[in-house]
Amino acid sequence: MSEKTFKKTAKPQTPKPAAKRADAAYPVDQEDLDNQKQRLRKAAAAGAGAMRSPAPAAMPGLTPTPAAVTPKPPSPPRLPTSAAVKQTSTPTALKTVNVSFAFAGLDAKRVSLCGEFNGWSPDASPMTRQESGWWETALALRPGRYQYKFVVDGQWMNDPNARENILNQHGSLNSVVVVPL
Repeated sequence: MSEKTFKKTAKPQTPKPAAKRADAAYPVDQEDLDNQKQRLRKAAAAGAGAMRSPAPAAMPGLTPTPAAVTPKPPSPPRLPTSAAVKQTSTPTALKTVNVSFAFAGLDAKRVSLCGEFNGWSPDASPMTRQESGWWETALALRPGRYQYKFVVDGQWMNDPNARENILNQHGSLNSVVVVPL
């Protein structure tokens, strides 16, 4: 057998040619790519930490997948509205509506109304006891949606007769009143 010696030579590697546009697995619009690079450079120069890029164009033949939809939590059961929130429209120069609040605290000694409309201050809106035993007050509120609670003898309570109650950051419920336009 004859032995052949192979001499190892270092062959200069030539760069592979760039892929043609038709050969690319994901076709890219070079103009869009250049625009995105330019926006990124501008954002980096301006010191922007996070920048939103535009949504990619839909590719033919692909159907978008719908985003996951989280179901809404079930609404609390509707309680009877005997006299909890009575709204009467009396527009004034500031476009406010008189909203009546009522609480059935027969044994309560002191009741006040707190909410977004008075900075959640227990002393800002005291309620008066009526002969019927109900505690009532009325406020002139601008149209909108407001969260509120009653403070009954120092204890914070949601309105048991409210049409809507929502969970707050303290793990309890706030009542909601909607003042119409």
